Amino acid sequence: MKTSTGILGLTLAAVVGGPAMAQDNLTIAYINKLEDAPWFVAEVAGARAEAEALGITLAHQGVQTDSNKAISALDTNIAAGVDGVIIVVPDQSIGPAILERTVAAGIPVIAVDDGIMDAAGNPAPFVGFEAVLIGQQVGNAIADFHGELGWGNMAAEGTYILSIEVQGLSVCMDRTDNANAILAERLGLSEDRVIHIPYDPGTLDRAIAATSQTLVAIPQALRFLVHACNDEGVTGAVRALEQAGIGADDTIGVGIGGQLACEEFKKDEVTGFRGTIYVDSAIHGQTAVRLMHAFLTEGTEIPARTIVDGILITKADTRGVAECQ
Repeated sequence: MKTSTGILGLTLAAVVGGPAMAQDNLTIAYINKLEDAPWFVAEVAGARAEAEALGITLAHQGVQTDSNKAISALDTNIAAGVDGVIIVVPDQSIGPAILERTVAAGIPVIAVDDGIMDAAGNPAPFVGFEAVLIGQQVGNAIADFHGELGWGNMAAEGTYILSIEVQGLSVCMDRTDNANAILAERLGLSEDRVIHIPYDPGTLDRAIAATSQTLVAIPQALRFLVHACNDEGVTGAVRALEQAGIGADDTIGVGIGGQLACEEFKKDEVTGFRGTIYVDSAIHGQTAVRLMHAFLTEGTEIPARTIVDGILITKADTRGVAECQ
């Protein structure tokens, strides 16, 4: 795990007037989107476990993809007198509203998974993975599989890239854009070979539907390189391909997260879901709670960015990931 300090314009001690030193009965609000998705279930569980270990109250509220609900949840928690806020926003555009409220209330905030900024472009402290780097990991993994399978020249083989995207979310586009850049560099693909498929809000069902609709328009495609913002996007695309009669021999999919990959790897047969960049989302929740607690009780500055690294796991090598055993 990597950290960096120096929050641009948002050094927390200056924003909130100093920490609540050695305060008893601390309460931290944890507000997150898509609370029933496996990633966030694990993340909140990690946050709860850390809060319990530290003897603090975690006030959790899920808001699905509703920005108004997120703002309302924040206002409710501020009115209730919470000591800190940890938030995974449903839409990064509400960042200024979130930070305006927390600064005015003198409450520190940490953004998890999706970064947010105030109206002047100053970022809140962030805990999550490095979207650019993980996108590059995905691109390199796909290119490596491409070589191992001996697929040869992409143009000659009618190979297309399915880039499954949440196009309004910058951290999602950082992942998919950088995966595409690596594939262009290593495999020489041209932009006309990249099919950009939106699947907002990034769910499995939406990825299946969006990919199925797209396949009808590209009957010339014979083989597919698939990546997305998360495991859900890749799994959904692989399911759509399977429904269209395109199996593992003609599909290379690499996800992000690991929440759905293990179930694919446990199948007897090989599927088009070849690997994922595994990140334990529980660590995100644990880390954010720990950093907030340290600030509130000891005055320890919250780093500008705390990065949780990912590792490639595959059916052949799950790297000891417990969920895959």
